[in-house]
Amino acid sequence: MARLIEAFINSRTLHVAPRTIEWYQYTLGPLAESLGDRPVDQVTTADIEQFLASQAPGRSPRTLQSFYTATVALCNWALQRGHLATNPTIPIHPPDPNRHRRRIPDYFSDAQVRALLAACDIRRDRAILLVLLDCGLRRNELLGLDVEDVDFNAGFLLVHGKGDKDRYVPIGSRALASLREYLLGHPGRGALFLNRAHRRLQAGGLRSMLGRIKSRARLQCRVHPHKFRHTFARAYLQRGDLESLRAILGHEDIRLTSQVYAHFLRGGLKEKHRRCSPVNHHQWEQATLRVT
Repeated sequence: MARLIEAFINSRTLHVAPRTIEWYQYTLGPLAESLGDRPVDQVTTADIEQFLASQAPGRSPRTLQSFYTATVALCNWALQRGHLATNPTIPIHPPDPNRHRRRIPDYFSDAQVRALLAACDIRRDRAILLVLLDCGLRRNELLGLDVEDVDFNAGFLLVHGKGDKDRYVPIGSRALASLREYLLGHPGRGALFLNRAHRRLQAGGLRSMLGRIKSRARLQCRVHPHKFRHTFARAYLQRGDLESLRAILGHEDIRLTSQVYAHFLRGGLKEKHRRCSPVNHHQWEQATLRVT
């Protein structure tokens, strides 16, 4: 199956964007691991259903739908190329991307963040985690940063977002200090985060890095870039406002920000109400009522 997936992805390289290739690698890599060395023509509908079910915990219906879509595309291609006699995905109904749309985003606790940072044993890894936690970047936005995109004087990152839309994102002094330490052993230009071959860090390298840190931190939870984004948003809303969060995250419509982080907003409103409640903080009621 791993060889079939590699052939499929290679066949798509000239026809789709690089990010789509990364998406195929991300969604189909676990399928190859799930099926192992089983011959392709022996893969059944039950195998695919079991694989999709194994990816469900901790993932949104929309993300699970992407696993389904990639698997269907792979099987359709394999059927056309004669690798499969029948398509095992046909009987499977696609996940509903709108089901539980308002579920609570997965985020790290303070203890988990401390454990992850303590598990970083090189400057690059610590800088990556602090940038993710301080700026709420998407994975590809982090990996696309160049040294020239960091304005150390003004405290901003020039982030290259979705749809080739750039935005400036503030970055705090602690994260900047970590970047300065990391750049001491850096060529000083080009890609900001480098792999061991001194080339731009890719999605697979970031995933492996986070896996190593998770293991050293002895955490059982899932560790992925978007979870850092949710962690940033939750912490930000405890002190900040929704509109500035929208701008930092790169959402075009504030309704999306509100929808994704509705639960965090309610939590913040409760605490602000506790601090500001006029009934709690003003002596409006002086008289003691009689019991009748």
